Amino acid sequence: MKNKYLLLLILFQNSLQTEELNTIKEMPMLNVIKQYDASGVKQVLHEELPDFTVHSVFIIETGWDHLVAEINNEWIFRFPRTAGSIPNLEREKRLLDFLKNHLSLSIPQYDFVGKKTAFAGYRKIPGIHLSRQTYLSLTKDEQYRVARTLATFFTELHAAVSTQQALEWGYTSYYPPLEDIEREIGGTLPAELDVMLIQAIAYAKKDLSSEENLVFFHKDLNGDNLAFNPTTKEITGIFDFSDAGIGPYSWEIGELFVIHEELAQLTSHIYAQLNGVANPYQGGAADYILRKATLLLWAQREQDKLKISSLVQELTSFLPVWISINTDN
Repeated sequence: MKNKYLLLLILFQNSLQTEELNTIKEMPMLNVIKQYDASGVKQVLHEELPDFTVHSVFIIETGWDHLVAEINNEWIFRFPRTAGSIPNLEREKRLLDFLKNHLSLSIPQYDFVGKKTAFAGYRKIPGIHLSRQTYLSLTKDEQYRVARTLATFFTELHAAVSTQQALEWGYTSYYPPLEDIEREIGGTLPAELDVMLIQAIAYAKKDLSSEENLVFFHKDLNGDNLAFNPTTKEITGIFDFSDAGIGPYSWEIGELFVIHEELAQLTSHIYAQLNGVANPYQGGAADYILRKATLLLWAQREQDKLKISSLVQELTSFLPVWISINTDN
């Protein structure tokens, strides 16, 4: 198995110095937020930003790594929940500082940074999340513009940061737990799902084995991580680069299936045309399957029967899409 990932391992042994990024000062040692609710957010901001008046706090997410809050319907603040997440937030800030001159779409630009407690805040990018329902309400021309915007964003991001630069900045290659999925999930699913899983694993291994497939990618571009203008019917911005890393370019497509498979297909087609590469649609579908399989792996280990049932149903619903892709190819 190690031989199959040799090219990725070689990348870890090479790096390029990037003066633009290294000129930004390191964060001092900081504390993490202690109370994961609106009161805790208000307390930290009152202590750190005494001239900043907090009128409202809406907790968007309390994930493993960060608490994310919307302040005054105007600002987004991210608070690392563990000491290990603090460098990741600073790395993301550095990345965004670099990317602002390389991307056509708006991305977060942090205006506030904690001095004692770790956090960073940026002005909210106007727009709504792009849901499946919203996407299906668009005309064909509007759907095409959305897909072209996403394909252009991926193209600009992949061109802006090389894999060597990403490694120098502390980003790592993303490896799905393929062996664990094969060992613990394989054979436990209905026959058709088991075949789909085996095929997705094989496709992922193929994608990982070729250096030319590897890019620095966003990795988590679903409808919740983009801003969509419901009036102009256009994407206005992209955010949450916290999961960015190195992997096959086709894995940018996986999360688009959450919105709709037609968006994933159209974005893949345009991306392939823009970059003169193989169409990433099938690889994106394999990534979608393996993301669900990874969650299923964790759910089985935790014996979460409700979550297991939900994930199996999601994979079952995706089966016709996968069969169609493989039939067309």
